[in-house]
Amino acid sequence: MLIWFNSPLIKDLVSLVPKQPNEIGCNHLYTLRSVDNCVAYDPRTRDQIDQDLKSPKSPKTPNLPKFWTRNGCRTDLFDEVVTPNRLQPQDSGTLAVALAIFYLKAKDITVLGCGWHTNDTKSLFDHRYTHKKCFEKGNNSKLQLLKTYQKEFGVKIRFVSEHIVDPALGHAQVEDLLKELS
Repeated sequence: MLIWFNSPLIKDLVSLVPKQPNEIGCNHLYTLRSVDNCVAYDPRTRDQIDQDLKSPKSPKTPNLPKFWTRNGCRTDLFDEVVTPNRLQPQDSGTLAVALAIFYLKAKDITVLGCGWHTNDTKSLFDHRYTHKKCFEKGNNSKLQLLKTYQKEFGVKIRFVSEHIVDPALGHAQVEDLLKELS
């Protein structure tokens, strides 16, 4: 299963990677690529997506994804991903992984567009975010959560990037993924 984070690293990949079943996109990624599911952890981003879809100026797309948010933040548009407290997601990326495991029963997850290893907080959608981003995207707590998911649920999690995000999680180069999916 493919999960699309929002790092600028994927700007070209959204059109190069062949569509896969049950893809998940974080936040506004559905505006760049057809995905089956979309997650928004932050209530401000969730509400912005909701308003965008209700706007008469918004292009009407017949194949909208199913929208998901974190536990306790359900709306008419967004369903919620409920997890045990000790396994709660911490951002849209970890929410997407939790959705894949708990609801979509994924056993193999490939993450594209993760910039955690770059200490860079840039996103493809910075122009859309209304809140100030002054935090590091990746941290030990998030990596530990993904390692726990991998171990407890027998799920293989790998990141597609130039550099290894974490040695305990899988890694693939972009070229390898494109060969694999073609």
